[in-house]
Amino acid sequence: MSSMALRQSVLPLGAIPVGNPCGTAPGIAIPGEPGRCPIVLLPGFPTEAGPLLPLCLGALGLHGRVVREERRTIRLWGVGESQLVEAVPGLQRPAGTSVSIVPSHGRLDVALDGGDAAVLEARIREAFPRHVYSDSQERSLEDALADLLGARDLTLAVAESCTGGLVAKLLTDRPGASAWFLGGVTVYADALKTSLLGVPRELLEEHGAVSTACAEAMAAGVWRLTGAGLSGAVTGIAGPGGAVPGKPVGTVCFAVRGPGDRSVSEERRFRGTREAVRSAASAWLLGMLLEAPSGEAGR
Repeated sequence: MSSMALRQSVLPLGAIPVGNPCGTAPGIAIPGEPGRCPIVLLPGFPTEAGPLLPLCLGALGLHGRVVREERRTIRLWGVGESQLVEAVPGLQRPAGTSVSIVPSHGRLDVALDGGDAAVLEARIREAFPRHVYSDSQERSLEDALADLLGARDLTLAVAESCTGGLVAKLLTDRPGASAWFLGGVTVYADALKTSLLGVPRELLEEHGAVSTACAEAMAAGVWRLTGAGLSGAVTGIAGPGGAVPGKPVGTVCFAVRGPGDRSVSEERRFRGTREAVRSAASAWLLGMLLEAPSGEAGR
């Protein structure tokens, strides 16, 4: 038995161990002395703490109804924290509502609990109808895309430059991705963009590799190469060097080719480190791909 496991057997004096039906760490119930309240200690995992709480209360002879308030989490892609707060009245100083905003590169989680949670959620959805992809913390952007592709019986392929294969990595992190993800091509050099994906040299000379025209040609090239029903492409300047006049660090271009040979493209500018730009760009392409099957990409 490991020393870590042995530590779980040590209890405060007078405490009652309560068997954990969902894990190894026990619940601990400490009876209250005269004038002091009883204490219950629980493991941190919600899947263990939830079932253990009533058992610990029962060990203390306490009877009552355990009320569990579900916190609702709204997940968005491509929205920054300041952008969200500015766009949604009441989110910064809500009355009687618990609001927790957790940003990551290109993604944002907003947890709402109590009070005006339903009203604030409706405001978020109204302000960013394009960018809400889940109302559960357990459902990722990749999960949402996988579910949609499965429902539409579509396959996917991607072409990446500045993200260096990060989009493909995020997609294949999800078990079962082989059912809908055919593969990806990382074309960092312009010569490979031309030889592998058929991006015309004239296009690169006229518009440059960081352009919506190049992204569209990359998406079309990987679409032809793989026979996927849906394709996406990303090309940009992740930094810290590489900026050119009119295209600062953080400039990233995207294209998605969807059903019916419909192609849409966008240019965005992201701030932050090289890692931040690549992560934000990956999330943006996944969001565009999520919209493409419904014909809403590029709105």
